[in-house]
Amino acid sequence: MPTPRADETQDVFVSRCMGDAEARKDFPEQKQRSAVCFSMWRRAKGIKKQNIVLSATISKIDEDQRIVKGWASIIEENGEVVIDSQGDIIDEIELEKAAHDFVLDARIAGEMHENTTGVGRLIESMVFTKETQAALGIDLKKIGWWLGFKIDSAEVWAAIKSGKYKAFSIGGIAMREPVE
Repeated sequence: MPTPRADETQDVFVSRCMGDAEARKDFPEQKQRSAVCFSMWRRAKGIKKQNIVLSATISKIDEDQRIVKGWASIIEENGEVVIDSQGDIIDEIELEKAAHDFVLDARIAGEMHENTTGVGRLIESMVFTKETQAALGIDLKKIGWWLGFKIDSAEVWAAIKSGKYKAFSIGGIAMREPVE
């Protein structure tokens, strides 16, 4: 099994770990392998956090340019807090931090949290907080993180066009805290 290198970001290590032959043999199920890789990263860095995955439907496709766009996460809609698919609530500050970390450290599209080589590149990222919307003079009636990717892989593009891939999925780690 691989170990995190000192100069490696979490996303780079997890991608390398997910594709590692020994990891694939020992943990053939993708979700289990992903959990193990994230766990190895956390242990090596002394972090006591848990995996999270943000998933959202692709909202816009530009077939001529091979671009997909959509909400990576919506945390509030029509004044109501949104509970994500893992039963978690994400606040504005944490969503903004996650988005900034992704833009600073990753900026690439992967395929099913495995292959990240040549799949796609981030072309836009905007966190629409209440404050940002007020500054722009808009009210979307939601708070969330909007993403756009240029898809370079012909195979992944075909899967998007066929409807096989219908959503974004952003993986990471977070500290879970009980909410009153």
